[in-house]
Amino acid sequence: LTVNGNLTLNAAAGDESAAQLKGENNAEILVDGDWINNTSPASGSTDPTGFVHNNTFVYLTGSNGQDSEIKGNNTFFQLTANKNLSGDSDHKKFVGAGIKFESGKTQTISAGGTLELKGSAESDRLKVESTDSSVSDPQHTLSVSGASVSAEYLDISNSKLTGISSPPDPTGSTSSDGNDGWFILPTVTTFTPACGASGVDVAANLTLTFNETVVKGTGNITLYKADDTEIE
Repeated sequence: LTVNGNLTLNAAAGDESAAQLKGENNAEILVDGDWINNTSPASGSTDPTGFVHNNTFVYLTGSNGQDSEIKGNNTFFQLTANKNLSGDSDHKKFVGAGIKFESGKTQTISAGGTLELKGSAESDRLKVESTDSSVSDPQHTLSVSGASVSAEYLDISNSKLTGISSPPDPTGSTSSDGNDGWFILPTVTTFTPACGASGVDVAANLTLTFNETVVKGTGNITLYKADDTEIE
């Protein structure tokens, strides 16, 4: 199934749990717009409705330069947004800017499934963020208990990853404040004095600005000379 636009799941009036899109085993759904689930759990249940995956593979393909949004609580078997697909899988490649998950909502990946989020390079990272950074709790939740996570070259903010014993360390990724469950080393955004500066007073302060909040007294900062030997 290829959706050239938004995929919206609405329920019948008065019964928000009635509408269902049912996948088939190993079927594929490609969406180049937003995934919008307006249904709610049935009475007495906490299970998301609207979409029954039956081991369906969902690919977000996006539109050039645009963000794709996932709204509502959903359960997927495999959810993929990958900027680095080619060959026979080129038509499944994500060509947008990033993925915005609805703030306060949970996207669950079923046991045995996969969450695949990949940019193509440090210069072409996939943004993973929430829909509304202005609310008091803007985080979205990605629940992956029993599932696997394949991730690289991401720019992550306001994302909570749960259900995994060893937090992933996505290659070439960066993060902002508001994340939980991801393991991404902070990076230096500016140096004072500037890198490569000459004639600097030996008594001048060395100032490093990081891309996120760091905690004093944790981790190490090591300084090296021009010949790559460590300053003792």
